[in-house]
Amino acid sequence: MTGRGFRFRIKKGFCALCGTESCVVPTYFICNAIAAVLHFLQAVVILIITVSQRIDISITTREQYTTWEQKKQTIHNTTTSALNDTTTSAPNDTTTSAPNDSMDIYFGDMVLRSQTVLTTSNISIAWIVISFFLLSALFQGLALVESYNYKKRKDNWLRFVEYAFSASIMLVAIALINGIFDQTVIVFIAVTCAACQLCGLIAEQLLNMSKNRSLKAFQETLLTLAWVAHGIGWLLVGTSYYFILHFYMISNEKSSEQAPEFVTVIVFSILVLFSSFGVVQLLQMTSTINFAQAEFTYVILSLAAKSILGWIIYANVLVVG
Repeated sequence: MTGRGFRFRIKKGFCALCGTESCVVPTYFICNAIAAVLHFLQAVVILIITVSQRIDISITTREQYTTWEQKKQTIHNTTTSALNDTTTSAPNDTTTSAPNDSMDIYFGDMVLRSQTVLTTSNISIAWIVISFFLLSALFQGLALVESYNYKKRKDNWLRFVEYAFSASIMLVAIALINGIFDQTVIVFIAVTCAACQLCGLIAEQLLNMSKNRSLKAFQETLLTLAWVAHGIGWLLVGTSYYFILHFYMISNEKSSEQAPEFVTVIVFSILVLFSSFGVVQLLQMTSTINFAQAEFTYVILSLAAKSILGWIIYANVLVVG
């Protein structure tokens, strides 16, 4: 290229913009950039509408605990209450019959009685939706910076770290709209989902290590461990989603009406999409697809899962609610 006061020459095989060795930008990188922008825009749009219209639903979670009581005292109190309503006879403190309460468990002279209380934790549905969009935008933006060297790119550890947060938040949202308000169950669902994603990270790293020539002596062991981590990931995410499906089925069985259509769509569409992430890594493990193909698919699945869940919840829970 020639200018009036200067001249420079572009070497063959070098980039005209930055002067470094040129390379073809992979499709997954472009898709990742587009997805990061779309995630951010969706978060901003929902945030603006939520704040301007003051649309939000906060759910107070519940917590179960147990209290220890003397059996004689418990039976005395129960018998006294019954006698006050039916007879003037004195209560029998020496009786061993238990009150008709299936929630009480008896250990000798002690009674373990279950109690349920509201917690101080209020979970905002709107901020749940906004948070997993923002997390995806942040981490996918970081992935763009971190993955500047396309030719040496063989993994994306940031992807799994982001999923550990965003996927867990997504499952908490699905749990809440299915009526799971027990704080212990909610925490369990979130933690098992996060652990699943970290198992995916470990499996991918071990898979890459097994292909390292300098570690040829450990290739078989590393590959076996990769499969173990991958299998544990399926077990963990299956366990967390089991509770969601269980509550969904029980709710439909015990209710006079069936769950709204949007709840059914969310439960089963996200189940399919979440399972698809595992299938993608399974294809990587069997060398059916390479890293670039897997990364492209992950980006598309992530954008689809979050967009479907976010906008269905927003339209049917926040706006209608």
